[in-house]
Amino acid sequence: MTFIEEYHVNDKNVRLYSKNVDGYLTETSSSYLISPSSLWAKIRSVFLPEGYPDSVSSDYIYYQGWDTAQAFASSISGSLATSAVLKGVGVGDETATPLAASITWLLRDGCGMIGRILFAARFGTQLDYDCKKWRLFADVLNDLAMLIEILTPKFGKEYTLPVLCCASVSRSLVGVAGGATKAAVAQHQAKSGNMADLNAKDGSQETMVNLIALLINLTMLPWLSSYPGLVFPIFLLMTCLHIFANYKAVTSLEFSTLNQGRLNSILECYENTGQILSIPEGNIKEKLRFSFRNRIRLGASLHHFTSLLGFDSILAQDPRTVSIKVKGTSFILLNEKALPRDVIKVYIEAWMSIFSQDKQKENDSKKILEKLEEVGWSVNQRALQTEGYTFKFKQHLHEE
Repeated sequence: MTFIEEYHVNDKNVRLYSKNVDGYLTETSSSYLISPSSLWAKIRSVFLPEGYPDSVSSDYIYYQGWDTAQAFASSISGSLATSAVLKGVGVGDETATPLAASITWLLRDGCGMIGRILFAARFGTQLDYDCKKWRLFADVLNDLAMLIEILTPKFGKEYTLPVLCCASVSRSLVGVAGGATKAAVAQHQAKSGNMADLNAKDGSQETMVNLIALLINLTMLPWLSSYPGLVFPIFLLMTCLHIFANYKAVTSLEFSTLNQGRLNSILECYENTGQILSIPEGNIKEKLRFSFRNRIRLGASLHHFTSLLGFDSILAQDPRTVSIKVKGTSFILLNEKALPRDVIKVYIEAWMSIFSQDKQKENDSKKILEKLEEVGWSVNQRALQTEGYTFKFKQHLHEE
């Protein structure tokens, strides 16, 4: 007699079938196995994307671990900040009116909405290319907003509205930067086209963390009402944990695309050692601070060339990229037909012309591109941020 065992992957429901004389399968026994492995399978189906770990990037679980830690710390800090805000708008004060508190709250939200629109208009295009940097910026700014809210009762009633509006603007920037960079990270980690599933499971993880934090807050807040001097030390402790966990989370991400930060680190290493950094090394060495002086103007406007480079040479060559160095700054003009590989190549040439001490290496752009591909870096995906200007030829006229 032939027997067939059937296993259900998620809950280990095992059934045993036998083939009878008529050729049909009949169930002979079934059992529901409860074991550590089946329990883990259930937890995995609730909190991890289907097909984990093959369906996600290799940095997924490490990033999610630190992301969970930062979410927990942020929830604890947020409850302390909310308590301070409610006290600042008059909750518990017999002289405060509901109308005054409502107006304060509405104006606070209005300032946040305006801040969100203006921030998205100014910095929206940068959030994809430098998602690590902006994710860290968002979380530090979030802590600053909560610090302002914690200190709200100290400012006095006459300053409550401007202080809360300032905190609301900060939180609105956090919402834009945090949400956009979270989407960029999810796109990187969803290796099987399972971005929706990954986002859904990330939401489940965050909800569970917030639920645990809620239970702790329900116990902690009544206790802190008797010891108000402990509020600020606990907030500082959670803030330090929040920033540290966020830093570990963003530095654990391993993007294979080349933005300015990663490419600059690779070129610095090549200049010093002649070696190309691997993907993990390049991501670790990526600088997460903001640079206020950019010596390579990628995608500069045509007006930078009007007095420096004749248009006849551009018309004659029909180039995809044109670069000229003036007073230590390279201005790079991009044709609308320029491919990502062309952009990376001209950026390497510009970097070498400015920073390289070895003049022989200034012509190594083709060699560097080949080495980048050998290591696994993607040179055919657009990840270098430009200033947004391109030019094209139309009836022998240049147009931006």
